[in-house]
Amino acid sequence: MNVNTHLNKVAIVGMAVKLPGANDLEGYWDLLKFGKEAVSKFSAEQLQRSGISEQLIAAPYYKPYRGILDDLESFDTPPFESTAKNFEVLGIQGKVMSHLTHRALSTMRNNSNRSIKNTAVYIGTNNQPASHFLGSAYYEAIDTQKAIERYYSKVIAPYISYQFGFQGSSIDLYTACSSSLTAVIQSCRELNSYQCDMAIAGACLIDLPQEVGYIYEENGLFSSDGHCHSFDASASGTLYSNGAGLVVLKRLEDAIADNDLIHAVIIGAAMNNDGNSSKEGFMAPGIHGQYTCLQSAWKNAGIEPSDLDYIAAHGASTKLGDATEIYALKKAFKDITGTKRFPLSSVISNLGHTGIVSGMASIIKTVLMLKNKAIVPSINFETPNPDFMLEDSPLYIATQFQDFPQIKKHYLAGVSSYGAGGSNTHLVLRSYDEN
Repeated sequence: MNVNTHLNKVAIVGMAVKLPGANDLEGYWDLLKFGKEAVSKFSAEQLQRSGISEQLIAAPYYKPYRGILDDLESFDTPPFESTAKNFEVLGIQGKVMSHLTHRALSTMRNNSNRSIKNTAVYIGTNNQPASHFLGSAYYEAIDTQKAIERYYSKVIAPYISYQFGFQGSSIDLYTACSSSLTAVIQSCRELNSYQCDMAIAGACLIDLPQEVGYIYEENGLFSSDGHCHSFDASASGTLYSNGAGLVVLKRLEDAIADNDLIHAVIIGAAMNNDGNSSKEGFMAPGIHGQYTCLQSAWKNAGIEPSDLDYIAAHGASTKLGDATEIYALKKAFKDITGTKRFPLSSVISNLGHTGIVSGMASIIKTVLMLKNKAIVPSINFETPNPDFMLEDSPLYIATQFQDFPQIKKHYLAGVSSYGAGGSNTHLVLRSYDEN
């Protein structure tokens, strides 16, 4: 592995989040480090205010859980005066992403980055409201204004470019749960082909009203108990949460030359699709597609799986999704010899499933781990699913906060995100030491 060349490497020079239980990076690290869960349980009164009928609330199959965002009202004011024009027509998703962009740029060491006009913007968005999954009672809370806001939420990236004067590509995209990693990979491709000099990559999912639950069906998509148990024997399904996050990217050689604060380095990436090979259906995940994506990303990074120190797994907490991911990872690590073991964990157990934002939550989580040289726990995990037979592999679920077991110059981590429809993505991150 060659860690000296800067060619085709991309530096993460800015970050910002708005996640359940975490309003900023410091709050996010606190949540991760101490293994906190940020899923809320709603009272009947809260649900009624959101338009859920008493009959549905009383039903045993209605689960009043979701990960929500605090203080959304604070995003109604433009982040600075020059962004005020047309700000009022933005839905809440656009407003939050505008604020996060301003926050990420404002906290960068090099203030001149804000004047880089040739900046690309790739944002994962989804105009499909959670009400699609929640039943007709949810529509009692929907009105024309919210429909308009949902329409404008589809043009988040162009609004960011308009507000900040960016003149590079400006694209909203959707690849289901892998959208935010897709945004990062597309941004890296533009940077490495010199089509832009800086990139904003992120995703946002904020469905209103927030205080709503979901309908549970046995052997369905959603959790039976209002919690996500990634890779655990008790995992019965997932639950959706709101969230937003983004990263600011530059070519590594430019970031070094510009004296940027470099949080971590993207040294390789890949994305592919399952096609129709050997899986149960269009929405189902595929072992071969995920395995191939992992192999391609590691080859692109110039590493072997044995070089990795950690895997940030997708870990959707669904029986089929978790099983597919573990089997693909076991296949990818099957030739590893020696005593080294490889920890993996999923942030979905902390936050709930933030959908198109889940990959961004994993990236930023992993960057914070690399900066702090520590592994955070995968919570709500007690008993490994026996079907996975993890004991037959060098992989294990990290359940405690711990330092990286080896002292190294650079730590390497893989980040996976998989979308319904077979859109697979994987990044390789490397720690960065200015010295």
